[in-house]
Amino acid sequence: MKNKTVRRRTEVLAYAALVALAGSQLGGLPGSAAAQEVKTGGTLIFARPDEPLTLDPFIPADNGSIWAIEQVCDTLVEADATGEGLEPGLAETWEISEDELVYTFTLREDAKFSNGEPVTVEDVVFSYQKAARPEGTYAFLFEPVASIEAIDDQQVRFTLSEPYAPLLSAVSIFAASVVHQESYEADPERFGIEPVCSGAFKIEDYSRGSHVTLVPNEHYWRKDDAGRQLPYLERIEMRYVPASSG
Repeated sequence: MKNKTVRRRTEVLAYAALVALAGSQLGGLPGSAAAQEVKTGGTLIFARPDEPLTLDPFIPADNGSIWAIEQVCDTLVEADATGEGLEPGLAETWEISEDELVYTFTLREDAKFSNGEPVTVEDVVFSYQKAARPEGTYAFLFEPVASIEAIDDQQVRFTLSEPYAPLLSAVSIFAASVVHQESYEADPERFGIEPVCSGAFKIEDYSRGSHVTLVPNEHYWRKDDAGRQLPYLERIEMRYVPASSG
C-alpha cells in the first residue's frame, strides 16, 4: 500500500539533501551520507503555507501537522530513503507467521525518547492501540488488527483477524507514532505543543500561526553508515507563510 503520509519525512529529507551541497544535511539519510565527507551543523530554514495545528499524532490529518510530527516522532517501521519502500524503525526486526495473522516486532534496545527515557513495549502498545481506536482519523488502516499486546520487555505482537498485506505500511504512518505514554496521559493538550517522542528532532519552540523550531534529539538512536550521530543539522525553522489568495 502506498500512502502519501508515509512519505512526508522522506520529502523533507530530500529537500535537505539539497542543502547538503552547501555543507549541511538533515538527519535520516545514513546510507547516502556515509559515502561522502559530511559537514555537520547549520540551520535549515524553509517556509510552508500549511500551518501545523497540533503535534499530537493521534489527532490531525492536515499537512502542516504531519510534516512537523514526522520530524519528531518515530514508528515501528519507517519509509526508506526512496519513499517507496520500508525499513526498520523502532522495531529492529519483525517476524510474520506462516498464516500471516501474527506479526511480532522486536524493539531496538537503544531507542530513547527525547526526555532520555527508553522506549518501552508499554509505550508501543499504548500508541498503537490509540491509533487503532475506532474514532481515530486513520483507524481504518487497522481494522483487521484484532489485538496488540506485549510479549516481553522487547517484543510486541499484532494479531490479525485476516491476512492483511498493508500492515507494515499501516504501522509506519505518522498517526501511529510511538509516544511517551506517561507524558501523553499526564496532559494530552500540552503534548500537542511539546511532544515527547523518539525521532531525530525535538521541539524547541512551537508558535501557532508562526513557526516550529526543531533542534536535534540528543538521544536519537540512528547513526549513519560511518557511525556518525544523526541528525547533522543544528536547527530547523519551519515557518508558516500563508499562501496568497490573489
